[in-house]
Amino acid sequence: MLYFYIVCLNLCVIVYGSLQSAGARGQLLCDGKPASGVRVELYDEDRSDSDELLGQNISSSDGSFHVSGSTSEFSSIDPKLIIHPNCVGGSDPISIYIPDEFITEGSQADKIYDAGTLEMSQSVTDASASSESSSHSGSGRSHSRSKKRHGSGIGKVVKKVREKISQHRSKSRHG
Repeated sequence: MLYFYIVCLNLCVIVYGSLQSAGARGQLLCDGKPASGVRVELYDEDRSDSDELLGQNISSSDGSFHVSGSTSEFSSIDPKLIIHPNCVGGSDPISIYIPDEFITEGSQADKIYDAGTLEMSQSVTDASASSESSSHSGSGRSHSRSKKRHGSGIGKVVKKVREKISQHRSKSRHG
């Protein structure tokens, strides 16, 4: 009977997913000067439906920002920052994917991704993009990663179920 309850409990995990979080910080510049009032959003990028907003914030007077959020997913979340530059002359939104090692379980982001200092002005980023093709120096605009394909997450859940069953059997034998 206890085995039945363990299986049911773990099926609840499958149905609802696991709570995961991510966060990022950095500093934003326009033409070398701190960019205040810039909207920074953190999303979980989803292939099957629309991206989910995890959190948003506005950069402070010194251009710094911090944003974090959490959501429940069956598989690992795919967090990305979307920065909406407000530099004179305009600029397209900047997307930065947060590496998997900065994803933590639970409602609080324990590891915060440091995006560094990002220059957002179009004139500076255009100039650095042309020199980047040969030097890969990076100005903050070219942050990207190839999107890895996550399975359904069932493998992780099966592993957790097996661990719990093994723990239960071990306790039953010794207790």
